[in-house]
Amino acid sequence: MRAPLSRAARLAAVLLLLFVQLTLPDQAGAQQSRPQQQGAQQTQPTQPPPRQPGDERVVAKVFGRDVSVYELQWLRTLNIQDAARRLRGIALGAAAERYVTEKKLQATPEDIAAFAKWNAAFRKAERGDRTQRLQQIETQLKAAGLSPPQRKQLEDEKQVLRAFGAMQDLRQSRPLGPGDEDRALRVWIEGHKLRKALYEQYGGRVGMTAFGPDPVGATEAWLREHEKAGRLRILDENLAEEFWLAFEREPREPARPEQIDFSYYWLKPIPQFAK
Repeated sequence: MRAPLSRAARLAAVLLLLFVQLTLPDQAGAQQSRPQQQGAQQTQPTQPPPRQPGDERVVAKVFGRDVSVYELQWLRTLNIQDAARRLRGIALGAAAERYVTEKKLQATPEDIAAFAKWNAAFRKAERGDRTQRLQQIETQLKAAGLSPPQRKQLEDEKQVLRAFGAMQDLRQSRPLGPGDEDRALRVWIEGHKLRKALYEQYGGRVGMTAFGPDPVGATEAWLREHEKAGRLRILDENLAEEFWLAFEREPREPARPEQIDFSYYWLKPIPQFAK
């Protein structure tokens, strides 16, 4: 088991959380929430290269849809690890969309209102905590006798907090279009409901990520179930091995029993991140 994340790393994780919240309005209409499985994010090239012979070879079937070498951009712009990561994103997105519908996990107006209220309170509390912590850091940096590692840790933390503030300012300066915020919150809430439901149904190993607990074992069991039913078929043996490897390896930070909590955090008191 690896060592727990440092203070700076935890703050960086919070920064990543805020970044996703800031950018979700641009993505919410384009993709469905899904578990934040290690390596599950899709890699989307901005300009796919021209098709070449062999690109149409089908290497997977996901809920009846053919997935080709070209769609994965395998062996040219992506290696097999990146192709498998892209395929995991496709499989998780398709499975999540169906699961949310089947289990009636759609975000309700009440969910969205509660989350919006929590999010506003979170930002207000974070701003005060951040200002206070930056003042503490400046005082500590002026103290005599700081070792180089201690100074670097404080400087790193200061940089993260300032970047956090810059992103807050960006969020405030960028007006959202009609329905953008509700759409973003809907994606975020449904993703959390999905992870909670998967863990309750399948159990298994859990890792800690920037987004909270990740039901790694449950996600693997869920996709294996689709594989057994023929809804997920990976036709290339090497690609299949790489696809499942991300689920089989241990999480970077395995969750301790007391950390496994998939309850709705937006119904809880605001955490004090910067203290």
